[in-house]
Amino acid sequence: MNENPRVKKLKESTKFENGEISIIAKVIDSTENINIFLINRTTDTLKIFGGYNAEILFNKEIKDIDSIWKPFDALSELAYWCGTGLQTISLPKDSYTYEIYNKSVYTGELNTEIRFSFRVKDSLVIYSKPISIKANNDLLLKPSDRIEKYIYKELKENNTLNYSQKEKLILKISSIHSKERNYKKSILICEKWLKNNPNSIRLKYELAVSIFKYISQHKSELNKVQINILLSKAINELKTIPKSDNLISIKSTKYIDNYSKLLLSKSEWNQLKKEECTTENDTCYFRELSDEKIGILYKN
Repeated sequence: MNENPRVKKLKESTKFENGEISIIAKVIDSTENINIFLINRTTDTLKIFGGYNAEILFNKEIKDIDSIWKPFDALSELAYWCGTGLQTISLPKDSYTYEIYNKSVYTGELNTEIRFSFRVKDSLVIYSKPISIKANNDLLLKPSDRIEKYIYKELKENNTLNYSQKEKLILKISSIHSKERNYKKSILICEKWLKNNPNSIRLKYELAVSIFKYISQHKSELNKVQINILLSKAINELKTIPKSDNLISIKSTKYIDNYSKLLLSKSEWNQLKKEECTTENDTCYFRELSDEKIGILYKN
């Protein structure tokens, strides 16, 4: 394990409570950046997870207009969801480490207070004392909503984006919602974009995978007819992807093979559909996710 240059020995340890782990946050007057210090005055070396560069992953909260503490600037947490590559930081007795929260990141028009917290262990979360700042209200948004707002603004205002760049931005929005398990939102985003870009292979693939995840998430609520409609929708999308040695094409073929086994036979469909679905030339609707007719597929 490499030595962390931000772990330093306390010069005046008596200033801080003996036997405690604490957080101190201070605004640096000249820059208005915030320095956040994690201080160890216990007798043990503190072992904590840090980011990819051994930075401390402090959580941030500000008071909203109702004076309720809310997560703030939570977007950075997404970078560490998988946990791969995170480093362990050793914080010996009477030492500290720190991070800098830049004014350019947090500043805005909302007069409020901010505090920082750190989970030392499952049963222990410590907080800094609140400090006054002017905050960007957008940073109170959920990460997915914040990204979506910024990306749609970029799509609307940046006339220099080419098709590939726009597609990547839409896929990023869909991916963020998928990480939050909001598969319905991912589906609706892909559906909307595909109406104007019907040949996008990546979006077709993203749409199909999101539908499969939606089925898995709601399988206890969906009946067999509804599941068959959704499976048909996803498989039909994947079938329009040209076969090649492209990774998306290879994965699409595997999905088709695996999920086609879950389809109802035509006789099962005819027995179950009844009033659930008005079919018209073997098509049906699933209004919650799509306003288009879905071609029904059957096993074999």
